[in-house]
Amino acid sequence: MKTLRIPFFLYLLFVFIPFSVSSQDRDRIAVLPLTAVGVPKAHADACTYLLETSLVKTGIFHVLEQGQMSAILEAQRFSLSGCTDDSCAVEVGRLLSAEKIVVGSVVAVGKKFAMTAKIINVEIGLAEIADEVGADSIEELSDLAGVLAAKLAGLDVEEFLGTGEATGFGDVFVQTDPPGAVIFFRGENRGVSPDVLKGLPAGSQVLRAEKDNLSGTAEIQVIADSLAQVTITLQEAKGSLFIKTDEPGLKVYLNDQYIGVIETGIFQDVPAGEYNLEVKGRGLLWEDRIIIGKGKTTVVTAQPRPDNQVRIEELEAEKRSIESQIAVTRGVLSGFQNKGVRSLIGGVLLAGVGGGIIAYAASEYDTRDPEFSSLAGVGATGAGVGVALIANGLIGLKVGGETEEEKAKKRRIREIEREIESLR
Repeated sequence: MKTLRIPFFLYLLFVFIPFSVSSQDRDRIAVLPLTAVGVPKAHADACTYLLETSLVKTGIFHVLEQGQMSAILEAQRFSLSGCTDDSCAVEVGRLLSAEKIVVGSVVAVGKKFAMTAKIINVEIGLAEIADEVGADSIEELSDLAGVLAAKLAGLDVEEFLGTGEATGFGDVFVQTDPPGAVIFFRGENRGVSPDVLKGLPAGSQVLRAEKDNLSGTAEIQVIADSLAQVTITLQEAKGSLFIKTDEPGLKVYLNDQYIGVIETGIFQDVPAGEYNLEVKGRGLLWEDRIIIGKGKTTVVTAQPRPDNQVRIEELEAEKRSIESQIAVTRGVLSGFQNKGVRSLIGGVLLAGVGGGIIAYAASEYDTRDPEFSSLAGVGATGAGVGVALIANGLIGLKVGGETEEEKAKKRRIREIEREIESLR
């Protein structure tokens, strides 16, 4: 009897087809076994199962079951033994074709117990969120798996768990600003605003509303056998953008709006929506149409290529900057030059007057006459001051002239103009 062997790629196809149809808009997530620290491994495994089950109940993720994980990893001869760091978790996530992976631990510290977990984005290898819960016993800790799952999923814990016993039921008239938002109660779609939600448990309840890239929550006190009213104000939802590229330092634009320079590649708090993405600089350009999802990280790989128009824009910006520098410098130097001209003219006139006075004294008086000495002294003083002004004027003209730095900048402008002309 022959054994039927199914190729591994067909096995993966059968494993992943069911959720690819029903969970297209949910991230694929895998939960690695929680590490036992100071507690029996069986307790950590139990907490892993409870956390995985609670993540399924959030409806936020498509959770890959432990059995599927084991089968895929065994088929690829990969062991989770010793896989305790983030880089190993990312490798496992890639093998499982998961978008996110959960790692964590169950820890005993004295008489206290804690369950920690974080979600790692497999594509970028970074943790997106981390949280923990604590208890006085391992049994109480197990009961908090749902709390930890709600925190990791970004849900309101009370809304998700529906804590508290209802002492009756009431109705709530829900409005949103703007209207037309989908209303959620404990993760369930309950209609579109404005609407009346009937039969909500009495007590403090949390409602959530979403519309396009807007979302909001509101807490309301539901009174048994009564109609309450609440308005939920919606605010812009945000996500993150991660750009992978071999060209760091380029500028990033979303819908022609500059958002920064690529350093680590991560841009946080980007309003959710559809954008035209441009990565450009150093004569390079890369464009793409992207969507930023609420609370999600959009990952793109940019491969900029040479682009003449980008280079022309950069050259023109450089030219404007140099021209501005020259104008500022020329304004200062022109002041010196103008003062030099005035000093030169004044000096020539004063030196001429002084010389004239000396000549007049020589023609009218004997050199031994006190009047001659007096007039000649005045003339000499005037001539001396005039000569000094002439010297200062010449210095001013020299300082106010075109400097070597200014000449170099003008040469650069001519080079830029020639390069722009060649690119056109």
